[in-house]
Amino acid sequence: MINKQFIRILIFFSVLFSLTFAGIWADSDTVYISKIRIVIEEKSYLWDDKEKIPEKEGGITAPSTVISFISFGPGDRLTVPKLEKKVKLAERRLLLSGYFFKAQVIIVPPRKKPESRTILIKVKEGFLYRFGGGNAFAMFGKENLWGKRKQFELFLGYNLAGGSFVDENFLSRNLVLGTSAY
Repeated sequence: MINKQFIRILIFFSVLFSLTFAGIWADSDTVYISKIRIVIEEKSYLWDDKEKIPEKEGGITAPSTVISFISFGPGDRLTVPKLEKKVKLAERRLLLSGYFFKAQVIIVPPRKKPESRTILIKVKEGFLYRFGGGNAFAMFGKENLWGKRKQFELFLGYNLAGGSFVDENFLSRNLVLGTSAY
């Protein structure tokens, strides 16, 4: 009788002990993003406070436009595999936007603090003018107006005349607002 109780207590504490250490090891796998460096052409911006997005200093694209394509920010805590997945997704979204010829999102290895990471985002601005047409009309447009994910298109022709305007990051909330008149 005593041996069975002793074995049950021993099993209970060994399970409790292993779960406690499993939780500690899982937490040690998490890292936090200390800062994000954004390089647009030759301009470099440092984003280290989630509430303070850097302002545009020349060039076409604003840092807020690049930030609108990523799903993480300074101060976020993530596991390493989840961070790697979000970094790949951010790079893909930047390339598919059509605003950039090249986009790289890199996790910089830590130097001093092993639990912190710096993310480097490098983009090369693309060709933002759009041309098109049909049998009896022509179209002209421009994307990334003022560097802020806004676009316009003008149509002119025999059977079509008008234009459209779209803001893909309305109120900096990734909401799409558009209007058109034909």
